[in-house]
Amino acid sequence: MRILLVILFTLLHPGIAQIYNGRRWKGIGLIGITFIVTAFKLSLGFIPVALLYIIGIIDAIVDAVRLNKGQIDTLEGKNIWVEVVVALIIAVPVTYMINEFVTKEDGEGLTSPAPQSEQITQADQQKVQKEAIAYLKKKYKRDFTVWDVEYVWQTDKYLMKAKAKTEPDVTFSVIQSDKQFKDTLLGTLWSEQAKQELTPVFQKSFPQYSSFRTEIGFDPSLKNQAVQGGKIPDYKEIRQRSDDYNQHITVYVIRTLTRNNQTDEMKKVLRFINYLNKNNINATIEIRYYHESLLQNGVKQVNIDNEGDHINFLQYMFESDDVSQVKTLKDVEAGFRSVK
Repeated sequence: MRILLVILFTLLHPGIAQIYNGRRWKGIGLIGITFIVTAFKLSLGFIPVALLYIIGIIDAIVDAVRLNKGQIDTLEGKNIWVEVVVALIIAVPVTYMINEFVTKEDGEGLTSPAPQSEQITQADQQKVQKEAIAYLKKKYKRDFTVWDVEYVWQTDKYLMKAKAKTEPDVTFSVIQSDKQFKDTLLGTLWSEQAKQELTPVFQKSFPQYSSFRTEIGFDPSLKNQAVQGGKIPDYKEIRQRSDDYNQHITVYVIRTLTRNNQTDEMKKVLRFINYLNKNNINATIEIRYYHESLLQNGVKQVNIDNEGDHINFLQYMFESDDVSQVKTLKDVEAGFRSVK
């Protein structure tokens, strides 16, 4: 019982378990360390926070075992619970307030204003911007526009947006870290091309009150193979050359499923998936069905921007991790599940 309690107390707040164990000063020390780690969590990152909890649990369990064996003494009776309650009343709210203060001070998180000592000049930004343009031109053999350069002082990285002058509608990200550049051009471009390809097919299968999004993921080695001599293959071409990619598709449909219409809806799903299979598209798919009462609330479409607001209207989902395995209506039916 003691071991379960010390685990619970540590999860509530590192240090509380040691107060319960009667190791008052060790517990107070851990509480103080938690205050410090919380105050500097954005600079320190996730690992120190996780280590604090892991070490706290292990240390508390070791002392709890020693207590059970009578190897160390502890406080007994009311005193121990009084100290635990007082520690909880103080430690948990203080940690919460520190966390709230740090979060508010940091504004939008990683791209928050840097301390005075960490701020960069306009000349620094222009230098990184020119280097990014040179990097992209060397890699893709074309001209690019780069803007919105931001310095992430917590991770010592530069983030910026870019687009090729030959594809002005496709905006992607460029990251500079340790003087090395990376970009998301291929993933962004292929995702956009995939969406353009699927849009007319999608509209035939789900003509009303629906939307979809799609992203392309691929093995890093494919990036080097794909770009040869600066030539960027389109998405259809890369599908013919390699299987080291995956297209994830999320569909949102405002449609109340009933016994009367579910077969028709499953046929629509199969029609859409048949196109994917016919065109050798390696894909995972998720189709979410929302209750039509959303329409009465003035919502005509669910998408990535508002799906969290309408989670209570979600009724059914169809999921497949490999659409090539979906070939019949029975396969479609097997992929459906009720959310409520």
